[in-house]
Amino acid sequence: MERPQVESPKRCRGDAGTALVELALIITPLCMLLFGIVIYGYLMSFRQNMTQAATEGARAGAVAPVGTASTIALNATNNALHSFGETCGSGGYTCDVQVATCPTAGSTSQCVTV
Repeated sequence: MERPQVESPKRCRGDAGTALVELALIITPLCMLLFGIVIYGYLMSFRQNMTQAATEGARAGAVAPVGTASTIALNATNNALHSFGETCGSGGYTCDVQVATCPTAGSTSQCVTV
């Protein structure tokens, strides 16, 4: 006696859903890579802007009259940080301004570190 052949269910035939599964497996790491690049670029931009703020403060303090260099350097740094809506002393930002006489012989200029 022969056994009757049983047809397999329709869901087991063909590869109609394969593309969707492959897309789900590939799109996850691809999105993670894309968003990682965007976030890294944002953080690098932020770091560059912080460096620029310190540079602006040091430059302004270096050309300021003696005695007012610290205040002018701090104001210039605050103006540069204003683009982020922050100032020195707020939002976790601290600004340390140090004014000293430059160590070159016979120099009366001042060196400013922000």
